[in-house]
Amino acid sequence: TGPVGRLNVDEESGYRAGVMLACSNCTSLVASYTYFEGNTTDAIQATNGNVLNSQIVHPSTLTVGGADQGAFGVYGIDFQLADLAYKHIWKTSNCSAINWLAGFRYGNMQHAMLAVQEFAVATGITAVDVDVNFDGFGMLFGVEAERRSCHSGLMIYGKGLSSFLAGDWRGRYTQVNQFGGGVVANEYEDYRVTPVVELELGLGWQ
Repeated sequence: TGPVGRLNVDEESGYRAGVMLACSNCTSLVASYTYFEGNTTDAIQATNGNVLNSQIVHPSTLTVGGADQGAFGVYGIDFQLADLAYKHIWKTSNCSAINWLAGFRYGNMQHAMLAVQEFAVATGITAVDVDVNFDGFGMLFGVEAERRSCHSGLMIYGKGLSSFLAGDWRGRYTQVNQFGGGVVANEYEDYRVTPVVELELGLGWQ
């Protein structure tokens, strides 16, 4: 058989926006929104007389005639987070501060993939479409720290967050054959508590 094709999302940019309201000298309320989206498309061709055997076609429909000479795929994943937290100073000095925070988080993730055989398939071109989605809500805990130079204004900061989102995972798998045979479809839904860990480290000037 020919080479193995993979779909891999490269580096993509996202954004985070938020507001902070100081309630006292030591406490504040923080609200933020984070969004990321990544997509990729790739194709693969069999060479040297080899063929491609799909690894995502349902095993019950695999035959020798299902091998093809070329295939392409589209893959995408995106997520969004909405946070609302209470932040309080833990330790502080003239040039550094450590805060703890606790609150709530909503998370949503959408994952989709489409893989299609392109040509030279004896039993007919097969397309596989997969979707996985998640919506969850739960508690948020974290620690953040920063240290700033009073002379240059340069600063280093770090943040560690953990959240436990309770919600529904929904999955759908559909395989369609060009000639109407070997069609496979399945759906899955499960309620789970999903942990999300977030680490951040950066440099800044203030």
